[in-house]
Amino acid sequence: MRFFAVINRVCYTVCIASIVVGACVAYIGIWSTMDQDLMWRALGSAFVAFAACTLTLAVNNMVGSRAYLDRVPPACDPPA
Repeated sequence: MRFFAVINRVCYTVCIASIVVGACVAYIGIWSTMDQDLMWRALGSAFVAFAACTLTLAVNNMVGSRAYLDRVPPACDPPA
């Protein structure tokens, strides 16, 4: 379970970083005379990193919850 927590923390960090980088590149593209090709490549790279980490988080949460449910013993039936 510790492995899944580390992966989640790394992916959340990369997602936040890609949002910040994407926002900064968008603002720079709006307010400066930046090369259009470079701007679109930077925004595309931030989007790809965000999408990859989001998909990794989704799969990790599915696998992690299944591993947790496999370890938890079933609840006992209450006495009648």
